[in-house]
Amino acid sequence: MLSGMHSRLSSLTFKLPAFYVVSVVVLLAVFLAITYFANTNQAYRSIEQTLEMGPGYLKGIDPKEIDLPSIPDNITARQILSQFTEFNMQGINATVIQDGSAGFIIEGDSNTGPVTVYGHHFPGTFINYFSGGLFERVFYYYEVEEHDSIVFVASIDQASLQMLESAQNSLRQTIYLSPLFVFMAVVFAWYVTRQTVSPLSAIARTAENISERNLGYRVEYYSDDEVGSLASSFNRMAERLEKAFSTQRHFISDAAHELRTPLASMKTAVSYALTKPRTEGIDQQLLVNLYQRMETMERLINELLTQAKIDEGTLADKPVLDISTLVDTAAEAFEPLFEERGIIFSYRSDDGLYFRGDQKLLLRLFSNLLDNATKYTPAGGHVNLEAFRQGEQVIIKVSDTGCGIALEHIDKIFDRFYRVAANRPSETGFGLGLSICRSIVKQHGGEIEVKSETGKGSIFIVTLPTGKA
Repeated sequence: MLSGMHSRLSSLTFKLPAFYVVSVVVLLAVFLAITYFANTNQAYRSIEQTLEMGPGYLKGIDPKEIDLPSIPDNITARQILSQFTEFNMQGINATVIQDGSAGFIIEGDSNTGPVTVYGHHFPGTFINYFSGGLFERVFYYYEVEEHDSIVFVASIDQASLQMLESAQNSLRQTIYLSPLFVFMAVVFAWYVTRQTVSPLSAIARTAENISERNLGYRVEYYSDDEVGSLASSFNRMAERLEKAFSTQRHFISDAAHELRTPLASMKTAVSYALTKPRTEGIDQQLLVNLYQRMETMERLINELLTQAKIDEGTLADKPVLDISTLVDTAAEAFEPLFEERGIIFSYRSDDGLYFRGDQKLLLRLFSNLLDNATKYTPAGGHVNLEAFRQGEQVIIKVSDTGCGIALEHIDKIFDRFYRVAANRPSETGFGLGLSICRSIVKQHGGEIEVKSETGKGSIFIVTLPTGKA
């Protein structure tokens, strides 16, 4: 049970919604904090810009008979709103004090009684009171312990207070609505997660169903986003695997068939020899027959091993080679054979054709192509080997004036064990030579193609990327 819960908690189905919800909550909290801080600071600045402070005299007190306490000049709006007490306004009466100065008499409340403030201490209050209305200013007071006869009075613009109250109310309303925001975030996160995880789950199910015996499954999901690209890449990978397994099965089947033929011949020869009386001639013929078949099997096994090694090889640390040197080496090795068969052979190569690769494999490539030309070019024909640079590529061409290849065979001659029987000379081969050539070229990052016309010959073209000297 615990393992199942751990599996669910560690899945994307849980982690993605959790990430979305936490992100929304954090962003909402940060936004509220920044907004509230900015609005309240603006409101406090507005209050301090319109703030007026002065003494307030209780009823029956003559200002001339008392010493006025000093009023702090660095007091802030936050201190006033937190430490002062708001008058429980019973009314404000404008009056003219005995000394002739205009002022207010604030009726106050039961704690203070009427409080008199003078206009010259509150000029803005005096002007706004008479020009606007009764509640344009709000009064706060603070009792001074050393003076029972006076209080500190603060006059604040009511619009600034409403601005502060609006910021505080907005924060409270947002906090009240936060459960709704979180619920909407959960719903949105669930929807987005479902849209994201569903195709991934489909890819995972398809991957689970693919096996060595069944490689035909594909992901049925198509879109232009990254998940669609992943599904397409997975399908292409499955196609490559299916093709690779199919090629491997055909390779094994064809190899078994090729090996079975000489074995059957050997078995027939031995069975025939066993039915006859043993003589020196029969034993000698049997041994010759067995030796020839074993040579055939040995060559086939060597070809199979070569193909397998090429398929598994890597060229990460191979040195840079001079193609022209390899061309000269291969040409010198085949010149006697062409001369023996009466074939006119020519070759040429440009200087400075550098390429990173395996020297043995490249010599095997040249040997296979020249050997193939030797087999299918009659006496008096021509074979030409050339290597040259074309842009950023090295081009290698092997052309002959032999019997050529029919159009229906062009696309198949590089397949393993494929042999063209019609109108071809009887040669001992297994159909692996050109397949090995293609594997060598592919491993070196190049391409190989053939151009041919029946009765006029063939041209094999190898394209390789250039390297540095």
